[in-house]
Amino acid sequence: DKALLESILEEGKEIQRRKREKFLTVVQVYDYGKDHGLNWLHPQDKDRKQPGRSISSVVLPRQSPQSKMDQAEALLEDAREFLASEAWYTERGIPYRRGYLLHGVPGGGKSSLIMAVASELRLPIYVMSFSSERMNDEVLSSLLQYGMHDP
Repeated sequence: DKALLESILEEGKEIQRRKREKFLTVVQVYDYGKDHGLNWLHPQDKDRKQPGRSISSVVLPRQSPQSKMDQAEALLEDAREFLASEAWYTERGIPYRRGYLLHGVPGGGKSSLIMAVASELRLPIYVMSFSSERMNDEVLSSLLQYGMHDP
């Protein structure tokens, strides 16, 4: 039936459009009070998606004068390579972790870079404040070890 086939094709096109969309999920630490303490507040499905940001919208200097990539593109490439190499780390017994320390003046693009990389890789962003009275080494370790998962 032609109508059924067209319907299936339209549904496939819609799935492809959704796959191309870039969204962010931002998870924050929430203080549930003295009985429950700090824990991750995962957004509800209806609230969880925020518009993403393209890596090309982040303007940073080039890696070096002869490089074709700027710092944002280089960091994104490094993150993609790391995400694709979990088996390599596991085979060698090396902890599969990667951290980036960003520094610079206010308004220099650090937060924009984080949002763009997370958008491009379709990964959630976890936000925490270390100034809470309830935050200590034990709570931080617990949050990082047990509370994080892909929402």
